[in-house]
Amino acid sequence: MVAAQNGMFTLGHITMFYAMTSGAKLSREASAVVSRLSTFRLTPKRLLTYMSITDQIRAKVREHQGVSLFEIPPSLEGEGIIRELIVSEEVLRAISPPWPPHREGERHASFRALLDAFVQNEEISVSETPFSKPWDTGIARVHPVSDEIWDIRSFEMPPGMRCFGAFGGYNLFIALTWNYREAIETAEDWEYETNRCKEVWSSLFGQIERFRGEQLDEYLSSFLDLSAN
Repeated sequence: MVAAQNGMFTLGHITMFYAMTSGAKLSREASAVVSRLSTFRLTPKRLLTYMSITDQIRAKVREHQGVSLFEIPPSLEGEGIIRELIVSEEVLRAISPPWPPHREGERHASFRALLDAFVQNEEISVSETPFSKPWDTGIARVHPVSDEIWDIRSFEMPPGMRCFGAFGGYNLFIALTWNYREAIETAEDWEYETNRCKEVWSSLFGQIERFRGEQLDEYLSSFLDLSAN
């Protein structure tokens, strides 16, 4: 029986509860995650919200798997998946080789490497402040923050690329649209990209809300918070 502590639950409880009820056996990596999350606390109400939204999103991912949505494993053999990355067909085309043998191809290869780093749980810099973040932030909220749209920011091959999506739960990111950074200059451009991402979300997930956390460690592991910089 998974018990609450002082009326509170941890994400470790959630993981253990899932294993108990589904018959799944926790891997060594999953057990380590449980241990790291042992101090992360959720009230019973927030636990139910967390599980219900994430479960609904996962159900839709399974429904569209291999047709409109695709899970991205690391491109290097032998690398384990810690964070989950689900992409649309649009994003899949952008990150799948072969790429052109010139600078545009290098940009796409760099973009894919960034997504592989995300999947492999490499430390990523994060900012929750759309208008005051360092230039080299890896993933950031997009204005308005209430929409829960984020962009993964590829900048190693300037001017880089931007991939828009939303979290579906802890360490689960759903990447839906992308564009070259030079095509996103004005406030109207950013609004267009945000709205386009929301439209794709609605077409795939209907009325299901995007995952909403209260602090960054509800979204992902192994991050550097640059929000205050």
